[in-house]
Amino acid sequence: MNHFRKIFYPLESLLYLVLFTLTILGAASIGPFASKWSLSQTKIIYVACFCGASGFWFVPLFEKALKIKVSILADIMIAVDVILSVVCGEMFGFYRTIPNYDKFLHGFGTAQIAIAGYGISMYSLEHHGNMKNTKLMKFYSFLFGFFLALGCQMLWELYEFTVDSIAGTDMQKYVPDEFVNQRDPDTWMLTASDEEIAEYYRDISGYRFALMDTMGDVIADIVGSGCGLLFIRILFHFKPSLASKLIRPYHEEIETEVVIPLKQPSEEHSQSKRN
Repeated sequence: MNHFRKIFYPLESLLYLVLFTLTILGAASIGPFASKWSLSQTKIIYVACFCGASGFWFVPLFEKALKIKVSILADIMIAVDVILSVVCGEMFGFYRTIPNYDKFLHGFGTAQIAIAGYGISMYSLEHHGNMKNTKLMKFYSFLFGFFLALGCQMLWELYEFTVDSIAGTDMQKYVPDEFVNQRDPDTWMLTASDEEIAEYYRDISGYRFALMDTMGDVIADIVGSGCGLLFIRILFHFKPSLASKLIRPYHEEIETEVVIPLKQPSEEHSQSKRN
């Protein structure tokens, strides 16, 4: 483990511990977040803290398994994603107070996965493939990065659906803002009157609420994936050296050590010294 991770990983662990502690205190009506979060938000933060505390080890395990080195930007981006989604989104309520904040995070996250997919594909084709056409390699890598990002976000939608179904959370935001605080914590059913519910769902925006949220996420994923690949296409055009730093061989630092061979004395010089 490099020096950066020896400092960064303990700081991440401390952050998740603080978040988890604040969540427990908030659920017990103690501390700065007392009674501020709904039951759904509290459960989501619990799950996010657990996943975050174990998730940052995915990068070094991924490197060790595939014998590669990944840029430290991967560690930084994972930490940024957790802060934007858990701290800002759930703890400070940005999902509810900032319009389209959820869509921004979907696009931002998909752009990162697309860039990572591009780097993985290029590394594989350069070091383990027989393809010699550089332009074709870049084209296949762009396609791989684009669809890898969409596939990962599809799995994320399934994850949200599963957690919502099992734990009664609202990760998919299927409960309209008007009824967020009107749910029975035991049955998850809305406690609003039948007249209020009927009035909301009488309009087309009401009964299409959950559908539009999911489809909006999918559109944001497509746009984010395309924007991420467009960004690195422009970046690598002006800074080609950065392309090789996304993913590199595991022992690259050791192999770059310079060894200076000692000059052997010539035969004439040895003969004259003996005389």
